[in-house]
Amino acid sequence: MRIGDADRDATARELREHWSLGRLDADELEDRLETAYRAKTRGDLDALIADLPEIREQRSAEAPAHFSSWRRGIPRGAEIACESPRRLRVRVA
Repeated sequence: MRIGDADRDATARELREHWSLGRLDADELEDRLETAYRAKTRGDLDALIADLPEIREQRSAEAPAHFSSWRRGIPRGAEIACESPRRLRVRVA
């Protein structure tokens, strides 16, 4: 089945998450991202993550104590994404 940009972006986010967890090295991440953005079908994208475990979001009722200290000053509803182990991206809608 043909896919669109939203599907490619979702797979790219998942690949970056696996990289941040140490499951992919930087070269492999780059290769898979290039392939993801060239993908035409769902099968093309599925092949990129077939050897990786499912990512389960861990939600807790309470954020860890250190979370609130660095989160201060970031507006509620802002999107926070980890681009690398040392760099966070914050996007405010």
